[in-house]
Amino acid sequence: MVQAKFSAATALAAITFGAYLGSAVPMLPPKASATVLAIDLTAAHMGTRRCSGGVQRWFTGLKIALVLSCFVVGERLAH
Repeated sequence: MVQAKFSAATALAAITFGAYLGSAVPMLPPKASATVLAIDLTAAHMGTRRCSGGVQRWFTGLKIALVLSCFVVGERLAH
């Protein structure tokens, strides 16, 4: 039996990703990017806990790196 957990969070992450990627790379349709990410995240969460946890750690690391890069760019632009 498959349980649907975190479906709203996965959908929100996919839609946000599609919107940001679509604005950065206009030739990629946001809905297609969001759909691919939603399917990938669903597949990862349906796998083992180790796989699911690895995906979560990777995304957390990516978010931290992006926040830190925003600080660095902001600091350099301020001076």
